[in-house]
Amino acid sequence: MRSLFLFLTLPLALAANENLSRLTFLDQTVISGTVTHIDPEKGILKMTSPFLKGEAVLKMDELLDIQLNKDADVPESDHHALATVEHHYDNPFEDTIRGSLIGVDDQSVTLHTWYAGKLRLDRFMVKALDIYANSPSLYHGPNGLDGWVSSGRQLKNDWSFKKRALVSKTNNSIAREVEMSERSKFSFRAHWQDDAYFRATFLSTSGKSRHPSSGYSLQVNRTYLNLSRNGQNNLMHQSAPQLREQTNALFEFYIDRRPEGKNAIYIDGKKFHEWDGVDDTLMKGKWILFSPQTSNKAIKISDIIVSLWDGRLPIITDAENPDATGLFEGMEGQRIDLANGDSLLGKIMGVNEGATKVKTSLGDVIIPVNRLRSFQLHESEETLKEPRMYKEDVRAWFTEGGFVTLKIARLNDKKIAGYSQVFGDAEFDLTAFSRIEFNIWDNDLNEERDGGGDGDW
Repeated sequence: MRSLFLFLTLPLALAANENLSRLTFLDQTVISGTVTHIDPEKGILKMTSPFLKGEAVLKMDELLDIQLNKDADVPESDHHALATVEHHYDNPFEDTIRGSLIGVDDQSVTLHTWYAGKLRLDRFMVKALDIYANSPSLYHGPNGLDGWVSSGRQLKNDWSFKKRALVSKTNNSIAREVEMSERSKFSFRAHWQDDAYFRATFLSTSGKSRHPSSGYSLQVNRTYLNLSRNGQNNLMHQSAPQLREQTNALFEFYIDRRPEGKNAIYIDGKKFHEWDGVDDTLMKGKWILFSPQTSNKAIKISDIIVSLWDGRLPIITDAENPDATGLFEGMEGQRIDLANGDSLLGKIMGVNEGATKVKTSLGDVIIPVNRLRSFQLHESEETLKEPRMYKEDVRAWFTEGGFVTLKIARLNDKKIAGYSQVFGDAEFDLTAFSRIEFNIWDNDLNEERDGGGDGDW
């Protein structure tokens, strides 16, 4: 495959009308068409294309991914359960599976999904289970440069995509539009080589300026942080000396746009600053931006997530918050958090017709599933099991955010089927996914998939 360089493109209208997929190989061969069959054991796939005569048979050993072009018809639901799966060995990425919670017992968590029917998940491989009133993810990336724009108008001259991160080449900003709800969480990880010099902006009305005057903007100058709102430097001026010894940090913003809303910024999981008394209901901007502050100080941005937030700030259970760690000290059972902020300790006995039966020391209670926020599945991380890795594993990215890993068995223009230790054998509606990555445990292919180039920078 390395000796073949074939680049086939189709008019956008044709590709959109025919819901064609786009296959990308290691040598940058790109073919648009429809996959009709896949044989993982033989390592081949069959496909048709308007630019090819008959059915083509292609080798899969250097297939990077398949970009899908299908519209999903997602049904309404009174709640969304998001199960986060323990990572595979030393790979940091974690599967997330969403659906409606219909069952919990000592061995399993059962979700009903619109894309795969009923999925019974091994409880000992589910790291966390969270319940949301609405779909929990609005954006999860970056997955490439598609959808991003640069203030310098030449995106690829200003930024590159390497190892699942956006890497700056100049001091021009990079931006994209992301719809944010009334109460949202916006988080990202910033990396720097020497000192931290960058600006992060969200809820802006413009993605063309390096320093837009609308929305929220966090400016980081080494260990000094300034947070402004609509161009006014009136929210925070604060030092973060811990950044001096670091080369990256996780920044999390919790934003409640209502007049009575409480807002906060966390750094590496710890609350850094909190504010209220602002009314952001008229703030309609959809742009998020990242801007290096100097041309000779490159930055790298990864793990960008925009999601819904229920309005409750995280409780940090550590030595700095003894009241939190001792909330249920000496008591037995699972911690169960409710949507209104209440918590109780008990054991979930079952889920039936949208109602959860919970046994507590005070008596049994019934809680509607859509009133739950999260509940503890394990008393310690020692009970978690890692899913097995298979050569035939693919990573299928959901259109709604997140992905699922499965040992692929079949693929055609409508369905993808495979196996995982988490849920066994399953068949998925292909419209649930935006792309499928192949050969995901091959480090050589991952370097090219994640942008290639000379190292992380």
